[in-house]
Amino acid sequence: MALDPAALATIALKSGAYLLTGSVGLLSDAVQATVNLVAAVMALAMLTIAARPADSTHAYGHGKAGARRFVSLHVVVPGQWTVHQGHKLLERIEEGIRRELPGTTVFTHLESLDDPASWDDVTLDRAPRPVKPPGDPPGES
Repeated sequence: MALDPAALATIALKSGAYLLTGSVGLLSDAVQATVNLVAAVMALAMLTIAARPADSTHAYGHGKAGARRFVSLHVVVPGQWTVHQGHKLLERIEEGIRRELPGTTVFTHLESLDDPASWDDVTLDRAPRPVKPPGDPPGES
């Protein structure tokens, strides 16, 4: 990646003219030209990286950085619900999320309200807070 000789010459001439004259306007132009050159070099570097093909750590290639969104939900339903009822609910939730946030990958997990294991991971990725299944006696965790 070669730097543009015209940009380098412009920066050198404007900087030299500033040193000779002390003109703040020339200093401003020299700084502006430097910023433009750095931005162009960075853009070229990022485009070069983005053009790389998929590899073992970038399944979709390098050009998709930051372009994916994920939503993960853990849904607890009444214990008497059938698996079919639960999955119908999840399908409606996922459809609504995808409609409002196009291109989002949605992960859902269904648990029974009556299964004590459903309450074991309520603090996953968030601050602990007391949550008790309905019917637990007051004062017990």
